[in-house]
Parts: sequence; structure tokens; C-alpha cells
Amino acid sequence: MLKLVVRGLGSIPSSEIGASLVVFVLSAGVVWAIFSYRTRRLTGMNRVLKQELLEQREADRASYSYSEDTSPRPTPPPSALFLCSFRVEAAPHRDVELRIRFQRDGRIDRAYVDGQLWAKAERATEGTINESIAVLLPIVLQGLVTHMGRIGEFCSAGMIDEPQFAVILSAYLFDRERTLEANSQHANARIVVAAAELGLDPAPDAEQKGFWRARCPGTKHRLLLNIERNEYWCGYCKRNGSVSSLEAFAGERIA
Repeated sequence: MLKLVVRGLGSIPSSEIGASLVVFVLSAGVVWAIFSYRTRRLTGMNRVLKQELLEQREADRASYSYSEDTSPRPTPPPSALFLCSFRVEAAPHRDVELRIRFQRDGRIDRAYVDGQLWAKAERATEGTINESIAVLLPIVLQGLVTHMGRIGEFCSAGMIDEPQFAVILSAYLFDRERTLEANSQHANARIVVAAAELGLDPAPDAEQKGFWRARCPGTKHRLLLNIERNEYWCGYCKRNGSVSSLEAFAGERIA
């Protein structure tokens, strides 16, 4: 076969062979140039798209990150679902009605109280809306009970009616009572005894197992006592440490 090709080429004038080779080389060069250009262009486009995706991902992450900034936020979008409203005994002889909403945007599920920026609970979107509400609403109730007061009468129904709300509230209060009872068994923990001796009025926490609360030295707010590790922690004062550290901290404030 090769002999036939060589014999065939031998019958073609050398000038024509040279011209054909030149045309072939030029054509191959043009094809390679076009291919290289398109490859560089696609690479550049991929780089831009990747950068845009990274920037969008960072923006999404930042939008859901926690911040100490308490400046007013825009009101929630009207697409947020109304769950229910009820009264909370915020102070003696003063009840306030609170409205609870739920929002799902595909990434984050959020339950929150209208007009109370701190009263919210969030988690990554998972399961059905009802399943997410069952997880988040007790956390919102916990914050309200801890920082405002006792949950009062049911006012109006949305996605949750009064019997459903009663079940959720009863389950939360039951867990709260069990946590309080369990923590009460550790009144002899060294950090609790030290807080009592310093006059900080320690008391078992009803929300987190393994913790008590006590008055922060020289202030009106409370700090946490970890009864398992015999340590204290105050988020307001940014102080934490062991039993001896608590004693030194109290000494600084009293002096």
C-alpha cells in the first residue's frame, strides 16, 4: 500500500506537492489558532464564573452570619408565614402580644418574633416546613421565657392553632422542668459553692443541662457556671475561668 502511495506521489509534479504542503500547513495553523483562542476564551469565562460563584457564596455566608450589630433591620418580607400570636408576661401587670413567623428561602429556615431582632432561631433547611417549625419554635419560646417572662394566653392562629401550640409549649416546659431538676442535683459542685460563698446567688439553670447561673460580681446581669468543668463564663464582661479565677474576678469588682 505504501509503495502505491509513493508511486502515486512520484507521478505528481514536485511543484504541486510543495504547494499542497504549504496549503496544509497554513490550514493546520489556522485551525490551531482558532482552537487556542476558543480554549483561552472558555478558560477565562470559567475563571470569571468561578470568581462570581465564590463571591456569591461568600455574600450568602455573610448574610447569615451572626453579628453583634443591633441596629434596626428591614422588616421581614411578606412571604414569611404567620404561625401564631400569644401573650408574654414581660413584667408584673404588663403583658405584650408577640407574633411568630416562619421563613424558608431554600438555604435557611428561620422562626422569629416580629419586632424582636434577638428572638429568633435558625437552621439549615431540612425536612418539611412543619418539621422545621417543630424544631425552631421551642428555641424561640426558650429565649422568650429566659429574657422576658412566662408565656401567657394564646391569641390568634396561623399555621399553628391553639391545640398545636399547647402541645409544643407543654413539651418545652416539660423538658425545662427536667433540666432544672437534673441541674439541682449538683449544688455541691465547687464552682457553685464558690459562687455562693461570694454572695453571687447561684441557681440551677432550666435551659441547659450541666449549668447553673449566678450574679456577675458588681453587676445586675447573670453569668454561667459550668458544673461539670467547674468554670464560669460571662459573655457581657468577656471573662471566664476556674474557681480561683472567679474568686479573683469577684475580688477585683468588690475592691
